[in-house]
Amino acid sequence: MTSGAAQKISNPAEQVNPSTHSGLKAGACSGWTLSGAFVLRPKGRSVGAVEWVKKLVWFYFLLLLAEGILRKWVVPSWSPYLILARDPVVITIYAAAARGRLFPRDTFVGIIFCLLFISLAASIFNGRSNLLVTLYGARAYFLHLPLIFIIPAVFNETDVKKIGGAVLAISAPLAVLAAFQFTAPPNHWLNAAAGGGMDTAVSLYGRVRPSGIFSFTTGMAEFAALASAFAACAAFSENGKTTSFLVPLAALLAIIVFSGSRLLLFMVLIVFAMLVIAVLARPARSARLAGLLITAVVMFWALSLSQPFKSGTNAAHVRMKRAFLEESAGHGGFVDRYVVEYKRLMDTLNDIPPLGYGMGYGTRAASVILGRANEFPLFEQEWPRIIAEFGLLPGLAYIIFLRIGLVLFLFSASVKKLFSGDMLPLLLFGACAPLVGGGNLGVSTTLGFAVFGAGLCLAACRGPSGRAPAPRKK
Repeated sequence: MTSGAAQKISNPAEQVNPSTHSGLKAGACSGWTLSGAFVLRPKGRSVGAVEWVKKLVWFYFLLLLAEGILRKWVVPSWSPYLILARDPVVITIYAAAARGRLFPRDTFVGIIFCLLFISLAASIFNGRSNLLVTLYGARAYFLHLPLIFIIPAVFNETDVKKIGGAVLAISAPLAVLAAFQFTAPPNHWLNAAAGGGMDTAVSLYGRVRPSGIFSFTTGMAEFAALASAFAACAAFSENGKTTSFLVPLAALLAIIVFSGSRLLLFMVLIVFAMLVIAVLARPARSARLAGLLITAVVMFWALSLSQPFKSGTNAAHVRMKRAFLEESAGHGGFVDRYVVEYKRLMDTLNDIPPLGYGMGYGTRAASVILGRANEFPLFEQEWPRIIAEFGLLPGLAYIIFLRIGLVLFLFSASVKKLFSGDMLPLLLFGACAPLVGGGNLGVSTTLGFAVFGAGLCLAACRGPSGRAPAPRKK
């Protein structure tokens, strides 16, 4: 950084006014200035542009929630096209952000565009890929990622908590819907799959694994992780009613039980692990954590008095027990699927072309576009599939510098905020980190929760009117 830039940063006239939303002011500007190691200070942004982009981000969130409803019940015949429903919104956000000088210019955005250009060129000229498949791959792996840095440009902690209020308000009706889906027969209209079919996942005793309002059960897991982060924050809130977390806590317990999903339980436990870290950072919170655990146990007991919850508990217990036995036997289990995938990758690594099979080639969408069976043609897990699609070196670059790099940056920003007394960013990090790092971005809902959760994590680091953490300017 030049000395002139340093002088500009230290000039009190350049300080952001905390009394206004995000420190906004009208007029021309030179974009962003650095303040500290991880902070970009927005200058000269139009309040109207911020409000417009903020509304578009809210619309993106609502479409993320509504996508499954539309695909399963409202217009199931449009299901293949509705996975792209948020793409015009995110493109509009980018256009509005660029016009309002809100579009970020930092290291990660530079990496995104650089890897996008390389991957597109490799996919187009390797002679193996289909153009539509390549474009879908670009959409899945790159298109939505800059939104992670636009959200904190227009949202602050207050806006994040408004999103949290909406998430917690939705959790109770979603738990009720999950209960009805669990008790209804698999061929009931409530258990329709995306596209209107009845091929939903069936667990034990002929019970379905509820997907709620989402297209797949993974959507329930991703929503539950986000809801658990906000519920934990509400439980430790120093302001307002500390009892506001009780109904969402009961809803989360019901969702966990009725889903019988190991993924859902795993993601909620990651958020809980972040909560434990936050308590260890401030031991004075230990009593409140103990109270939260006691409340959860009592609430679980009370819910178990109802027959549907008791049936769900029994089914979940048997399923988890069978899964544990499968893991112990070393075949067919949750961990074994990962081991088999990576072993298969190592066995076939020499057969993968240097520039891969083409971006997007391993997604379900590619199977549909190319007229194959609706299954992953390469690998089911994200990292092996990326290496197979991009090639070894470009794939590793994408995984290390973008996906893992983003996780490390989010963690660094969250921990920095934790030491100032705010645990919300770390909780949101726990909800989104598995998706950002290794989630299947070819699945539209997973892509949405990964990007939106990461954006909320950075926005929560701002405080009520502060600045968003960001990598150094290019």
